[in-house]
Amino acid sequence: SPVVSVFVPPRNSLSGDGNSKSSLICQATDFSPKQISLSWFRDGKRIVSGISEGQVETVQSSPITFRAYSMLTITERDWLS
Repeated sequence: SPVVSVFVPPRNSLSGDGNSKSSLICQATDFSPKQISLSWFRDGKRIVSGISEGQVETVQSSPITFRAYSMLTITERDWLS
């Protein structure tokens, strides 16, 4: 099964302006086969905007496992609420 990590900005790095943007990153590694779907949810509802996804890549140390990431960009107001 994949190893999943979520990277979030520390609160002390935020600008304090609720309209400024922040990015959250979800990374999945060590999975096989190559097909994977990464989704973001808020309050049980799937988020469909503000998402960038990288290509699924082969892990260099093991050619039969893969890694992928998804980045969600949201306002600081949404992140703090």
